Amino acid sequence: MKRIIVNILIVFYVIITIPITLLLINYNDYDVTVLGNNTLLIPRKTDLVGYDKNSLLIVSKNIKNIKAGDTILYYDTYKANVSIKNDKVASIIENPKTFIVGSESHYILDNYVIGTSKTVKVYPLIGGVIALLTSKMGYLFLIILPILILFILELYLFIMEVRKTKNEKTKK
Repeated sequence: MKRIIVNILIVFYVIITIPITLLLINYNDYDVTVLGNNTLLIPRKTDLVGYDKNSLLIVSKNIKNIKAGDTILYYDTYKANVSIKNDKVASIIENPKTFIVGSESHYILDNYVIGTSKTVKVYPLIGGVIALLTSKMGYLFLIILPILILFILELYLFIMEVRKTKNEKTKK
């Protein structure tokens, strides 16, 4: 019974570890996970109006269908700290494709656009769990530390086995 529980825990650990590591490996320059045409966002601040703090947002990038009046999500690089914001498109300039958003008339190039509010899928509370697991301390304590403990335990068991074998040889 003990062996079955240990195996279930190991399988559960692997099922959690691999996806979390893949999310971290696929970070872009703005510390946001991008998987193919989808961006995974976790609203942490009040920059994204209309979305709960602990939600997971999966945004598909489809900038071809954006029209004036649509709400877009974009990387705001006007300040030293890059943030993610959402705002309504006031107008569009075609060459190069640029979106003018908000009352302050920010010009957003198409490569800074994440997607539109129409392409957002929201999963409540999952974002908080992912944010914890992908944080530096969360990853350290929940992923790295158990691996380190198991490595030290296996090293200890190996050393004890070598000593036992050595003692048996010296007795003969």
